[in-house]
Amino acid sequence: TGQFLNGQATTFAHVLQKQGEQTQDQVQLALWRGLQRPPQPDEVQRGVRLLETLTRQYKISADKALEYFCLLVLNMNEFVYLD
Repeated sequence: TGQFLNGQATTFAHVLQKQGEQTQDQVQLALWRGLQRPPQPDEVQRGVRLLETLTRQYKISADKALEYFCLLVLNMNEFVYLD
């Protein structure tokens, strides 16, 4: 359910925050763990831009923005479906 996945995204974000403080490092680690492959540089850049947009333009806290990004990763087709 949506509630379950939102909870998992929050937990995922907390794990990432413990691993490092740099946004780029958190995005890279989230993508690596979620997709089980090294993320491409453009994927990391898009993630960082998304977090920056959420915090600057939409005034969302950095913690909440990271949770939203984690939710995005958990909903990516590459995470959900096995090739």
